[in-house]
Amino acid sequence: MLISVFTPTHNAARLDKAYYSLRGQTYQEWEWVVVPNHTAPAEQERVREHALAYQDPRVVVRPWPQPPRYGHMDDGPQVGALKRFACEGCKGELLVELDHDDWLLSGALTRLAEKHQELAAGFYYSDSLIANEGGESTVFDANSGWSYYRHQYEGNDYLVARSFDASPRSLCEVFFAPNHVRCWQKDAYWRAGGHDPRMSLADDHELLCRTYLSGTEMVCVREPLYYYLQHPGNTFLRHNQQVQRAQQDVMNRYLHPLIFEWCRRHGLPMIDLGGAHGCPRHLGFKALDLVGDVEHKVDVFNMPFPNGSVGCFRAADFLEHFPPGNGDRSVVALVNLLYAKLAHFGWLLAEVPSVVGPDGAVGLGAFQDPTHRSFWSENNFRYFTDKDYARFVPESQCRFQAARLWTDYPSDFHKANHIPYVCCDLLAVKEAEAAVPGGMRI
Repeated sequence: MLISVFTPTHNAARLDKAYYSLRGQTYQEWEWVVVPNHTAPAEQERVREHALAYQDPRVVVRPWPQPPRYGHMDDGPQVGALKRFACEGCKGELLVELDHDDWLLSGALTRLAEKHQELAAGFYYSDSLIANEGGESTVFDANSGWSYYRHQYEGNDYLVARSFDASPRSLCEVFFAPNHVRCWQKDAYWRAGGHDPRMSLADDHELLCRTYLSGTEMVCVREPLYYYLQHPGNTFLRHNQQVQRAQQDVMNRYLHPLIFEWCRRHGLPMIDLGGAHGCPRHLGFKALDLVGDVEHKVDVFNMPFPNGSVGCFRAADFLEHFPPGNGDRSVVALVNLLYAKLAHFGWLLAEVPSVVGPDGAVGLGAFQDPTHRSFWSENNFRYFTDKDYARFVPESQCRFQAARLWTDYPSDFHKANHIPYVCCDLLAVKEAEAAVPGGMRI
């Protein structure tokens, strides 16, 4: 089985370590597709000549065409376009991404070939070995859910991060999404749509989300296969603010579709509470309400679902109709019940008229409806997600993480009429020892 490794690069000096790591692989049936992409033709030629100087027939140079096919960002072609162009030239069954300043551990391709022979999955990734130019491991905060183990490589002792399982929570935020090595089965890569040629940042993150949404199985190889070199020239350091904005855009675009796909994969129902009006059945939700033409005509406190059996609850314009306090039919009792019914890593997607807008204006919509019995802002959700708040509500029996919490006006009509909404995507954590991307505050 041929494995294609692809590397766009504008810097010939960065190629040697990557090439020598390929030459030293225990698995030798590979090709290396190198895309010289410097905007200056002379520099492109320098990269091409450097790659060909290895005199290895497995090295395939695929120069970036002039003029560019997909357009430019300020300092060169769009990265998504480069990677897509590289993959268009790959002939292998597996496509392995290798950045020009990183390298593969010697058994990487062997392990990927073995895993693919065993599982025939569409995407593989590994635990993360990240170190600086001095050989010191990069370690992220344990409070964000990270854990580590020691690994010996070329006589040095490294700390390797255990990658999170692929889930809506890990995939939606680039910090927790599958890191290198990243390996697509060729058909799965194109079924997901390949890299978006319009993207210059978060291109891999966005493709990972689409890979999951395409139904592809994503398998973690529980060992390091890739050496990620951290240095001042890394994109995420040079363009940190832009990267953060780009990844937030990806999260906002894909989190809910990822949740719906996760529920589909696990055969878990999605329930729209108070769904007699506006139930998004086209997304797979079933409506629960006391009135109307609904799938579950039942009081929410008597819903017919065993504990731990629901994938997602949608509570849009719903929570505010329950009284505050800790009575049997209070908001606290309701949130406890929803938590109990949710599966581990299930979701509560809440939208409630807010008492205050993102601009600080009073949220009239929270008060004007005479059926509203409780009144909400972002702080209300903290009593279910943050121990510093939750200690004041000892009756609360839930462990939620607020994956997203924000206040906004859904439309110009809402803004003109002072009707902001507070929205919260709540992840239910049921297993005490679970590795939770982002960590827990409760």
